Amino acid sequence: MIRRLRSKALTYRKIAELSNCSQGSVALEIRQWEEEKTKGVERNLDNEINTELIEPLEPKSTEVDEEGSIPPLPVPVVRF
Repeated sequence: MIRRLRSKALTYRKIAELSNCSQGSVALEIRQWEEEKTKGVERNLDNEINTELIEPLEPKSTEVDEEGSIPPLPVPVVRF
């Protein structure tokens, strides 16, 4: 979240307010992000988050119950 907000040119103060953490935590995360970028090991968190949210929604199999209908899939709860 911090990295996304910083990529949108928000200030450390605003990022800290929105993410409910200290400005020091924001500065530490941004510093670590910059180090990752210089080493070329930056992770793409968008793909990881999308995978985590989408995989539970995909049906594992199309099992049909006695009535001939496919049971509904459970909806995952995502907390931030």
